[in-house]
Amino acid sequence: MRGVRAVFFDADGTLFQSPEEIFAGALRELGYPYPPAEVRRAYEAVRPWYHEHLRRYQGRLDDLWTAFNGQVLRALGMEDGGALAAAIHRVFERLGDTRLHPDVTETLAALRDAGLVLGVITNRRREPLGRMLRLTGIEGFFGPVATMDDYGAFKPDVRLFLLALARAGVRPAEAVHAGDVYGEDVLGARAAGMRPVLLQRDGAGAPPAGCEAIGTLAALPALVLSGVR
Repeated sequence: MRGVRAVFFDADGTLFQSPEEIFAGALRELGYPYPPAEVRRAYEAVRPWYHEHLRRYQGRLDDLWTAFNGQVLRALGMEDGGALAAAIHRVFERLGDTRLHPDVTETLAALRDAGLVLGVITNRRREPLGRMLRLTGIEGFFGPVATMDDYGAFKPDVRLFLLALARAGVRPAEAVHAGDVYGEDVLGARAAGMRPVLLQRDGAGAPPAGCEAIGTLAALPALVLSGVR
């Protein structure tokens, strides 16, 4: 990629394991292996339940997440009396929401050492994102950050991408954005004039036509640095 000066990253699913990935890992750990793509679909099906019941569980987060886990299990076709849902919640409690993918630190170091500006464009709020970056030791890699707090909007809202570009001081054609959700990361970056790269960690089939894709973040430096001037 010639003329690249900045690389931006999505957070959940790209830098950090997404809740769906942690859930799938918990199932494997507990003896119930399910493909991450199936767990992701179940999560999406249950999200409305979460928003509908959030107020009911006010002040009882452990109960909320255990009940949510039970709903995801049912969406996967599993009947659970509550024990498995509770065990999954304990795995989340142990891991927290700051589990880096193992290919992240080396990837960031390679891009930084090549002189590129690194940033984050995320649907997370700024404070939780900052905490995650600090706790995982990768905060120092990043300069410009754009979060949902900036406009009260979520990707693929092009304003988030344009704001990140402005904060980095680079033109759209000089920037790459890597993320794991086509409808948010690829479409948003493309609308802003950036070069999107779709991260498909779970091997979810062929990428959409005309979409550049990688199966691991470790492949990104070679892709970005080829022909960098």
